Amino acid sequence: MENTQLTSAQAGRAAASQAKRAKMIRKHVIAYAFLVPIFVSMALFKYYPFFTAIVKSFYQWNGANINKFVGFDNFVKLFQDPTFYVSLKNVTLLTASFVVIQLTLPLFAAVCVFHARGRIQNMYRVLFLVPMVVPYIIIYLLWRWIYVSNGVLNALLQSVGLESWTHAWLGESATALGAIIFVNFPWIGGIYFLIYLAGLITISQELFEVGKLDGMNVWQRFWHIELPLIRNQIRLIIVLAII
Repeated sequence: MENTQLTSAQAGRAAASQAKRAKMIRKHVIAYAFLVPIFVSMALFKYYPFFTAIVKSFYQWNGANINKFVGFDNFVKLFQDPTFYVSLKNVTLLTASFVVIQLTLPLFAAVCVFHARGRIQNMYRVLFLVPMVVPYIIIYLLWRWIYVSNGVLNALLQSVGLESWTHAWLGESATALGAIIFVNFPWIGGIYFLIYLAGLITISQELFEVGKLDGMNVWQRFWHIELPLIRNQIRLIIVLAII
């Protein structure tokens, strides 16, 4: 009898919980409806191409009239191709350099702006955020104009008598990787700067006052107060820089 009562009570609680969830779903059905176009777009333009690429990697396929299943032959050829390892090395270097750059320079800029006062702080905030509204295509075209054989960089080197230093910066294997890494100099991206600055703003001023009373210098304040309290922002920056 007691088991029957317990089972009935559990069933009643489960039914009440399901009814509550159904009520919440109905209440927020409009919000879920607004999410449908986003999920459809992601499915069409992200997930479908991704899984299609995985499937097609097992086929000899030219996009038109050849579609022959070859199993792992494509992967065997890939790992036997020396170009693959060169590409892998270059991608690793690019990713590592980008992560290191975004972990340091935007943080340095954010700390400097955070400790500035008055109009100077507001001015630098605007200056660091203005590049966010510039389309990336314009930035890349600008750097292409700098790097071409008759571009700004080679013209500058020639004007100071360093003709031997001129290169086809993006066309030579010795300089292409470094030239790509140097794009976006001084590498203080607006979004990364903003994330660091937002994290610094959330730190209680009382901690800075205590540090000042303890005689902390700038480096000690950064290492013992600021850096530990923006660890979540640093993790986010690492993820964004890698992807």
